Order: sequence, then structure tokens, then C-alpha cells
Amino acid sequence: MARYIIKFCKGEEVKFISHLDLMRCMQRALRRAKVDVSYTKGFNPHAQLSFATPLPVGISSRCEYMSIKTDGEIDAEKLVSRLNRALPQGLEIISAAEVDDNYPSLMSKVRAALYEIALTGVDREKFTDDIFDLLMKEPSVEVTKKSKNGEKLIDIKGMILNIKLERVDNDEIIFEALLSSGINNNLNPILLTDALRSHIESLGDSKIKYILKLETLMGGDH
Repeated sequence: MARYIIKFCKGEEVKFISHLDLMRCMQRALRRAKVDVSYTKGFNPHAQLSFATPLPVGISSRCEYMSIKTDGEIDAEKLVSRLNRALPQGLEIISAAEVDDNYPSLMSKVRAALYEIALTGVDREKFTDDIFDLLMKEPSVEVTKKSKNGEKLIDIKGMILNIKLERVDNDEIIFEALLSSGINNNLNPILLTDALRSHIESLGDSKIKYILKLETLMGGDH
């Protein structure tokens, strides 16, 4: 049995598929690529395939991670090429690396996620370049989080590790946000933009586009 960490990206074409559909798509691609994926034992066996963190629907990515176990070893470069031939447009394998079976779960290793966020339709007369610095000087950054159990007000400031303006193009602003991600703390970037809109008048009803640029793994990337 062998284990591989696979880095992949998800383009605009498939950013609206759910995490469950993404898992099914990867499983089909593995079968088409004739990769001997290991299955769990018992009455309901399932493929030993896992992801670092599920992305919210509507967010594309340049760097996500998944882990697979196989019944035999396969050359990492061949694994990449065979999977890419089997995947639909919009999904692409970037790299693969074999790791020890005792390598920790990806979810336990993720510490942060770097997002590029573009806001279109910003009121330029009210927008200032130091707007994010002013936000982070606030004692708290509160936003309403919705769940199956209802709504609650949470302070997300401690989960915003860094936020900086990248550039301004006419009525569009592009910024990067490094947010807590993983088992202990996981900040959805949509909550961040909800908070920004409530704190920054110039954002108004601007349209939003999210891209996950990088998932940061404790101990380095593969």
C-alpha cells in the first residue's frame, strides 16, 4: 500500500460544484486512470480519498490538496498525467508526492489559506488605500454567522492573519487575505467580505470574486 499527497486546482468552470460532487469527480477520474485506490474494509467500503479542507461553493482555487491510498506504488509523474487525462475541464492536477503511511491527515496539517478577493462596483470616491489597516485597528470585527442551529454574532478578527490591498483598477479593488483554516479555526472568506461590507461604506453592493491561492500546510508544502 502507498499514500500520495496530490496538489490540484479548480477553475472557474467548476467552482460551483459542491464538495461532495468534487469527491465523486475525483473518484471517477481515479477509476478512469486505472489507479488502484485502496478501499476501507467492512460492509460499506469506500475509497481512501480525503481532502485538506472543503472550499465553499463558488470559490475557484490555484492550490488545494487531497490524499489517496493505493494498493500498489505508482510513479508520481505518471499519476499526475493519467489523472489529468481523466479529469474534466476546470480540474487539473499540479503535482503528486508519495509520503509515509503515518503522515498526518491533511486536515490536521492545514493552518491557513491565502485568498485573492476582487470586489467590483466599489465607490472610489469613498474608498481609501488604508481602509484595511483601519479595519484591523478596530477592537473587534463582528459578523453574523448562519448555521443549521440559527444565527449568531461572532468576532472574526483573530482569524484574519493578514489582509492587504494588491491593486485598484477603476471600480475594482483586489486584495489578499490570509485566513485561519483547518480543524481548530476555519474562517470562510465569505464571512470576511460580509464583515467588510458592514464596516466599509464604500464597498456597498459590489460584486465579489474569490480565488484560493494557497493552502498552507504545517511543516511545508508537497
